[in-house]
Amino acid sequence: MTRRLATICIRNVMSFAFGLVLLVRAVPAQEKQSVPSSVTTKDQKTLTNADILSMMKAGLPESTIVLSIQHSATSFDTSPQGLIVLKKQGVTAKILDAMLSVKTIDRTESKGAPVSSTGNVSGKILGILNNGDLKPARLATVYFFFFLEPTKKIPLDKRVMKGPGRIYSVTQLDYLVANQDLNLKNGEIEARCAAELRGYAFAANTAWEWALENNPMEARQAQADEEGEFTFKKVPPGVWIAVSLGRMGLNNAAWEVEVTVEAGKTVSLKMNEPKVACLDLQ
Repeated sequence: MTRRLATICIRNVMSFAFGLVLLVRAVPAQEKQSVPSSVTTKDQKTLTNADILSMMKAGLPESTIVLSIQHSATSFDTSPQGLIVLKKQGVTAKILDAMLSVKTIDRTESKGAPVSSTGNVSGKILGILNNGDLKPARLATVYFFFFLEPTKKIPLDKRVMKGPGRIYSVTQLDYLVANQDLNLKNGEIEARCAAELRGYAFAANTAWEWALENNPMEARQAQADEEGEFTFKKVPPGVWIAVSLGRMGLNNAAWEVEVTVEAGKTVSLKMNEPKVACLDLQ
């Protein structure tokens, strides 16, 4: 009996010791797996001064760099010394102005985080076909032109247009007036439609080129995807004109919508009524 008890005790002690060995060996492995996800997850890339210099050295066009600043999160050093260094490295005045015009994004999600001074636009371009179906404008080009600073409600005929929005409106009107006689004499629907469509395209391209030359922060350009969806980020508050040129089914079309952007908010924009749509079977 005594021998049996001794044998059982020895076995229990050995089992307990073996369990301790397994536990000690398991601890390091558990510690290796408990690395916080915040350490292993790569943060979203933000543009810095070094990125601007890299794009300059790579030979990217000035307009491309400005668009990158407008559509990216940024963390620029815009101190006097930082700007001097950039200037000495060949960064142009328009790029410096674009850097100064954007705010560094605060990525904290606490309640005390400051409200952004800019807004966002999330849009979709659609058109209704003759059979009633909705068709997205695939890969359409979208222009966004600054039109009016945020003020109290002012009647449209009392507004003072400025910036690329004014250039767009005036250019479009001049083009249509100049071609009015030709359209009336021709009398063909297809010819009038094509002329009107060219007017939208000419006005949009003219305003875009003017903005790049004079004030790139008051104009945006985006490419809609296969579903006709597009976004504009970090847009200054105010009234903007959204102009889109693209294809909807068998039609070439142009859309135009007035949009009000508010700070800290995202505008949901649907461009579903083209101003002009011309059948193109080619």
